[in-house]
Amino acid sequence: MSNKNKAKLPKLRYTFEQLANVRLIGGSYREDGCTFSPDGKQIVIVIDLDGQRNLWLMPTTGGFPVQLTFFKDQTVRRVKWSPVSNQIAFTADEKGNELEQLYLLDLDKEARPRLLIDNPEKRYMLSHWSPDGKFLYYATDDRYPRALDVARFEVTTGKKERLTEEDNILTPEPSSPKGNYLPISETFGNDHSTIHLLDFETGKRHELTPHTERARYYFQAWNQDNHNLYALTDDGSEFMHLIQIDVETNKQKISAKPQWDILNATTSKDGRWLAYTVNRGGHYIIVLQNLETEEEHFIGEESPALHVDLKFTPDNSYLVFIRMEATRAGDYHLFYLENGSIKRVTNSMSGGVRSEHLIAPELIQYESFDQSIPAWFYLPKGEGPFPCVLSIHGGPQVQETPHYYHFYQYILQAGIAILAPNIRGSTGYGRTYMRLIQRDLGGGDLKDIEAAAKFLLAHPKIDGERIGIYGGSYGGFAVLSAVTRLPDYWCAAVDIVGPSNLVTFLESIPEFWKPMVKEIFGDIDDPEDRKFLIERSPITYIDKAKTPILIIQGANDPRVVKSESDQMVEALRKKGVPVEYLVFEDEGHGFTKTENAIRAWKQSAKFFFEHLLGEVPEET
Repeated sequence: MSNKNKAKLPKLRYTFEQLANVRLIGGSYREDGCTFSPDGKQIVIVIDLDGQRNLWLMPTTGGFPVQLTFFKDQTVRRVKWSPVSNQIAFTADEKGNELEQLYLLDLDKEARPRLLIDNPEKRYMLSHWSPDGKFLYYATDDRYPRALDVARFEVTTGKKERLTEEDNILTPEPSSPKGNYLPISETFGNDHSTIHLLDFETGKRHELTPHTERARYYFQAWNQDNHNLYALTDDGSEFMHLIQIDVETNKQKISAKPQWDILNATTSKDGRWLAYTVNRGGHYIIVLQNLETEEEHFIGEESPALHVDLKFTPDNSYLVFIRMEATRAGDYHLFYLENGSIKRVTNSMSGGVRSEHLIAPELIQYESFDQSIPAWFYLPKGEGPFPCVLSIHGGPQVQETPHYYHFYQYILQAGIAILAPNIRGSTGYGRTYMRLIQRDLGGGDLKDIEAAAKFLLAHPKIDGERIGIYGGSYGGFAVLSAVTRLPDYWCAAVDIVGPSNLVTFLESIPEFWKPMVKEIFGDIDDPEDRKFLIERSPITYIDKAKTPILIIQGANDPRVVKSESDQMVEALRKKGVPVEYLVFEDEGHGFTKTENAIRAWKQSAKFFFEHLLGEVPEET
């Protein structure tokens, strides 16, 4: 790059530490990160204020938080406050190994975490308390590694009772208000699940949602009449819709069916309110329904934000939710049911970062070989043309959404654009689109990636000679596939915990995953499938690789084990491809410690600066 071009590099307004030192409020993906005292006046939240995800206590309406746990190597995952006492149950794993252990903390006694089951080689996934506070329900693989059993722990006696003992993936859902019914979810795969109901009075269990074709059924909440529950399903539909099921007759009726996915639903303890979230093309709005008057109130229609983790306080005063945007990290908000006012009660932003200085994306579409692909396009300020990073999300069956991502904002201020597509296999666009990737990894999805590269090459604001690619987990697999099978498009690549060999990857995943993943990847015990998986593995095409790459790996990753990255690094170095390899000994599938996250993403940004800009910009 010429000296003239170097002089044009903008100085960075914010350091990476400023952007990254936002607070992670609540749990991560699919984890329950907040819980309320029985009277609704206090809330316990998982926050990484001290650099690790610990428990913090604060008044529900806002105030200074008090730290309850002080873990350094363990990460708090799920938390549930007893409905009748000041006992708080939670789970935590160690160094990202995802082997959750069950703890109890009593605010009326020593207020120190007490390990309930001492078996660190197995996992204990907390579900809920029984309504009388007597039992803790959880799922565990401590009997058979390829199954999850439903069990409960009697808090006063320490007695453990296994409620199921089958070679299936079963997890408990919240008990009925009277405690006599226990819904149990059974998972067959990412696109197939069902709900059973255990009747404690008779001891019998039956399938509550029988169906003939592959469909998803997800428990959501109980109606307070104790006879009906709410669930989400895509049975007979492209999108997840909300249904109500009479548990005594199995009869279903539709409660809400928009032409988008409903993501989650919850009910108030007094039976008056129902709230659910609708995914409108990557923005999540809340629909609040008064079940007595059938009046509806919409929250979030006025702003392009994500509204998640809906909960009513036990005193029926507030609907609590997290609101997050591309230019602001997530914070808990209270919607006052009496008058409709909204109050933010946490402040996740720090370091003087101002939202007006950050960049929100535009929702676009580009054409692939057979259909349009939705994508979020972040353009830096200025005229361009800009270098660009193509960012591929993980999953694969999840959705890229415009949430606050410090890595994006850091490289945007340096003048690097970002294209973040929802390639085939992504959720949010109907189950047909979601299923397009099943048994086709490295097929149509790789064509969507190539189409994205061609879109960038033709775009007037993008410098087609300076395109990078980035992704983690499945996104890491996509990166490795792109640099080995589409090597001519990229100047630089960053892979975070991506599988390099689909056969060795499937051989090493957690045992209880193995029965569920065949529909997505294929069956490694089938000779034809095994041949196909080798054909679609990035390492098979190592001879074509030439792109400089940074590979990042957690040593304790149980999903994509370290050997997946080791073998790729070794093969690339043997071929003479420039490789940087960053391993975190105290992390798993992603990052739980703030200092590690900062180091990993700052190194990723520096890597792209060097290869796409020619130098690292100065910070102001």
